[in-house]
Amino acid sequence: MSGPLSIERLMNKHVALSSRADELLELVILSRQCSHIMNQQLVESGLNFNHWQLLFLLSKKVISTPMQIANYLHIEPATVSRHLERLEALKLLKRVYNQPDRRNTAIVLLPAAKSYITRGLEGLVDISNQPR
Repeated sequence: MSGPLSIERLMNKHVALSSRADELLELVILSRQCSHIMNQQLVESGLNFNHWQLLFLLSKKVISTPMQIANYLHIEPATVSRHLERLEALKLLKRVYNQPDRRNTAIVLLPAAKSYITRGLEGLVDISNQPR
């Protein structure tokens, strides 16, 4: 067990937390910049970064159901449904319903999704090569 907090220990903790907060803020800013650039690159396809992110996660088998998507990305199930509807309309995925309980749904990527995923990855490589 450690002793009582001294001013020195408290300041060291503050510096460590401040440094970590700076790193996290930089990561958030970089994430938003990537999202913005990806949205510009995907606009002509009718997709946005959120759609691409969902396709990528599905391709990596990180998630496979609408509820897993909502939980993993910390978004509302209704938002997931809208994304899935859009991607299904573009024939990039299909939902397979478990009969008779339609709440139990699996999501299957269709072959056309692969080119969108690849283009998005190439876009991320381009972004990472840009000077900061």
